[in-house]
Amino acid sequence: MKDGEEGNMYSVKCKVITVKNGWCYAGCGTCPQKLEEESDEYFCGTCMTTLKTTTSRFRIQLRAADKTTQADFVVLDREGARFFGISAEKLFQDNDRMRGPPPAQLLQIEGMTLKFDIKLTDYNIANPTSEYTIWKIGLEDDNNNSNDHPESIEEIENGIGNDAVARIGVTNDDALEKNVESPDIEPKQRTNGEEDFNTGGDDDVANDKGNANKLKRKHGVIVSDNEEQIE
Repeated sequence: MKDGEEGNMYSVKCKVITVKNGWCYAGCGTCPQKLEEESDEYFCGTCMTTLKTTTSRFRIQLRAADKTTQADFVVLDREGARFFGISAEKLFQDNDRMRGPPPAQLLQIEGMTLKFDIKLTDYNIANPTSEYTIWKIGLEDDNNNSNDHPESIEEIENGIGNDAVARIGVTNDDALEKNVESPDIEPKQRTNGEEDFNTGGDDDVANDKGNANKLKRKHGVIVSDNEEQIE
């Protein structure tokens, strides 16, 4: 765990099981707020302005597991654009849909093991089965994350259950997480994640490594000759 001005930060290493439907929302072009539709116009409750057009913003919902359990995570707009190298607006224009299956660019992380930097909020403490907001995504062999010794999901959840985490203020991103509707999310259940974390045949492993290599190159990580042959 890392203490900072933004609260208690945790780092976890886990395997992405699925990228859920409903990957973006109609947002304000000035702030991250989700817009309210009013006839043929849209209203931003943060900027207190009426708009004719919307800006697509990321709200990528993931389910991931480590060797202790599973949990739900969410990637918001700024980190989604940084990690995937494309804005939600551009991805929406290319795919022309917000609902239904996510675009292929997002699905490529399914089966990959990634590092997530997350911050526990008042909302997480009050609702232990809520999603964890990811503040930074790193590749498995990326050493630039804030914590070189990641905790397990179970350790974080036990910390919440024991009220061991200090209560912290809710930031604008946290407020957005609560305000953005997610009609496609199924009920959240905590189950043992070891089976999902370790399963997959040889073809699945090869595909996972191929996807990982593409993201490694995008993030400036050197890919060895042996890794290149996987693709």
